[in-house]
Parts: sequence; structure tokens; C-alpha cells
Amino acid sequence: MCAMSAASAKDITRNTFERNTQARGVSSENRNSGYESWVGERLGHCLVDKCTVIIGTLQQAVRPEERAESSNALDLSYSGVTLTVDEWLIGDPRHWNPELELDKVPVLMSAVYGSEFRGAVWRDVDFKVGGQLLIVFYPNSSGDEQSLARVDKYCLVVSNTQLFPSIRNVVSKHILYQMNAEEILDAPKLLDAQTDSVFSGYLFSYLWTIRRHNHADADAIVSSQLIGNKHFSEAGWRMLEITLLRAMTNTDFPVSETTSSKVTETLVNAGCSDNLALAKIAIRVLARLSGADQENLKPFLTERRRQKLLKNYKALLNFMDVQGQAAFESQINPGGEKLR
Repeated sequence: MCAMSAASAKDITRNTFERNTQARGVSSENRNSGYESWVGERLGHCLVDKCTVIIGTLQQAVRPEERAESSNALDLSYSGVTLTVDEWLIGDPRHWNPELELDKVPVLMSAVYGSEFRGAVWRDVDFKVGGQLLIVFYPNSSGDEQSLARVDKYCLVVSNTQLFPSIRNVVSKHILYQMNAEEILDAPKLLDAQTDSVFSGYLFSYLWTIRRHNHADADAIVSSQLIGNKHFSEAGWRMLEITLLRAMTNTDFPVSETTSSKVTETLVNAGCSDNLALAKIAIRVLARLSGADQENLKPFLTERRRQKLLKNYKALLNFMDVQGQAAFESQINPGGEKLR
């Protein structure tokens, strides 16, 4: 269901939590930004997949007897699990019972980041009667009335109530982006206002997963602005490069000239950066677009910018695969200086 595996989320942000570690009860002074980013990444995929999000209070759960001779711990589930719904964040609550049965709740919940077994979406959950759980699940669409009282397809479960406000915020932003695609243009500014990494994880996975073909302009502008953002790692920048190229080369829904100019301006500035990791990605995109006859860089190249781009290009030439380099070189090196 997801375009990118949960394991790849560890590359999205600068700070990631280590494998085989627990971070229950994370305080504001001791945040686990890697876990928060993973929550946001999972949430982004779930929302794109049209999952339902609720908050409820766990009423009861019966732990099964474990028989070493016959039972695989990975297959064990709690029985008699009931949850009273306190709040619907997204989804249609009509016809759903106020008390839900949670089926297939694994006894063994993941302690390993990026694990693919069924307990992975329960990562770091403090499963106790009387505690609150935020549950993101795939609603049963069979039409069976009995299914409206039972949940068994989980996408994400969170018990850290300190993250609930951030998740509510992400859900409200997601609804806003679905109603008005242009609202995402404010997303880069919102990143710096966040006190956790849930929104950054969501934003990354949303741009990576969503295919808003008729909104390529907004997605291209935002992706170009996020490449180099301090909230994402270099691996994250490289994946944003793909989302940017996807939007910029969309021939069915081509971006406007205004968008093309904004993106080119952003990329030229990034290509002139002293941060060579950032410059490499920007130059690679500019070369690809130049080779496809989509970008004329000359209106954006002051002599100072041209020289800086040329300097960075020469420094990086042996460390990257550049498509469309002949067209790009002709624009930044009109004098035909030997580059190799």
C-alpha cells in the first residue's frame, strides 16, 4: 500500500533513533526526533491511502497464555480487546459503534526500527488498560455491518499523548491540502515553526507518495524549496529531487512558465551554494531539465552566478552522473573552457 518502505524513513531526517532502543514517555527535553519523523512518515502514507484516524481509551485486553512448545511469539495476539472512541480525527464515524473491538493486536510489538512484521506499526506503544491510543487503520469496505464494530488492519498506533496535538495538526493540514492544493506552498515556512518532527515526516512522505498530476506547479515549487532544508538529510534531498523532476517533466500536466522560473531561480541559487551536497543535486536537476530543452538558464545567470556554478560543476563532475550535460555546459561555459 505504501510507495516507500518504513525502513527508508530513517534517512529522512538528520536525527534518527537507533535500532533496538525504546523511547517511551519522551519528554519535550528528551525528544526522539527519529521516532517522531517515522510517525509522520507513516501518517503521510496512511492519509494518502485514505485511512481513518481515531483516539480512544483502552478498556480491556486479555494476554494469551504462551506455550513455548507450540506458540510462536510473533503470532500471538491479545483477545477481548475493546476501545472506547473519544475522538474521530478523520474518517466517517457514521454507523460505527462508540466501542470498538481491536482484533489481531500483537503481543510482541516492535522494538526494532524499520521492522516489517505485523507488530512494527505498534512501535513503542505502551499498551495498558485505561491508556489512550491513537489508531490509524484501514476501514473494512465490505459493507458488512459487523465490521463497523471491529478493527483489524492497522497502519499506525501511537500511545505517546504528547504527539497527539502534532498528529491532529498534520491531519488538519492534510485535509486542507486536499481541499486546496495551493495551501501546500506555505509548508516550507511551517517546518521551522514545529517543535517536533512529525510534520516534516508527513510532508516528505506526502510529496513522495501523492500523485497530484493536475497540481504539478505547487508540488514543483515546494519540492525545490525543500531540497537543502535543514529538517531533511542529504538522502532526503535526493528523494525530493525525484519528486521535483517528476513534477517538472510531467508532459500531461506541464508546469506554468511562472513556476518554471521560480524553480529555476531556486535551483540556480542552490547550485551556487558552498554546500557541495546541495549544489550537486541542484546542478543535476538543472542539467536534466536543460537537456530536455525545458530550461533556459541564461536569464538567471549573472556573471558571478555563472562562475560559481561553473566552479561547483567542475568540482563535482567526477562525483555525479549528469544527464543533459552538453546543453547545461553550453550555458554555464559559453567560452568553451576545458572542464575535464
